[in-house]
Amino acid sequence: MPIASANSSSAPASAGPAAPTGQFFIPAAASLQERRPRTLKHGDTFAVFDHNGDAVSWPGSPEGLFHRDTRHLSHLYLTINGKRPMLLSSTLRDDNATLTCDLTNPDLFDDKERLVLGHDLIHLQVSLPLECSLLRAALDKEF
Repeated sequence: MPIASANSSSAPASAGPAAPTGQFFIPAAASLQERRPRTLKHGDTFAVFDHNGDAVSWPGSPEGLFHRDTRHLSHLYLTINGKRPMLLSSTLRDDNATLTCDLTNPDLFDDKERLVLGHDLIHLQVSLPLECSLLRAALDKEF
């Protein structure tokens, strides 16, 4: 089964992203990693995020940032041009106080559905520390 058709044109290669070729092109838009929640805990504060470090909650979902059993944040997510980054890896620190996520960009298209940025060209590292003194001070100030 062919993956892409070869282009035998003698035109020079462009410096931009490669355009989709062949009838079997499948755009990269999502990671195949599991979506089990990641739980962080530090003192009276805990957070539940997905593997991307996002809290995309819906009624009854556990995701968010909690302090003294009150949810203070229920929606937090990163996008690149309106698309969620794809997960490369995520790691909880041994004490469960920091989540570090390595992400990359999906295929990004313009309004005319032309590929403008191929996947895996941007690397993002997101670190979510619950032990951050500014975060704790902001949460404690409310009570």
